[in-house]
Amino acid sequence: MSSLGEALRNSRRSVGLSLKQVSEQCSITNSRLSKMERDQIPCKLDELIQLVKLYNVPVVEFFMATGCFTADDLGSYQKVFQGVDFLDEDEKEHIQRTIDLLTRKKGER
Repeated sequence: MSSLGEALRNSRRSVGLSLKQVSEQCSITNSRLSKMERDQIPCKLDELIQLVKLYNVPVVEFFMATGCFTADDLGSYQKVFQGVDFLDEDEKEHIQRTIDLLTRKKGER
């Protein structure tokens, strides 16, 4: 298991990007990226999501690799969302809108 910063650095290097290239694509300064990769400053959640998307790493996989999540943490979600990998983005968005509608209705009771 690697630290968050080490995992960020390894992911960036695996896609062949320099700090400068990442900075230009994500609007995060070189200095900030470097410090995050050396675990000198925390990475904000929005930055982290932006980076793992750029590095083409699934967010959950990334969190599991860094020890932020364990398989036990995800157990209940895996049961609920089995087969979701077979859906396209439009289908996932439709299901999310349905869930949002149902939860709003329950909140109105």
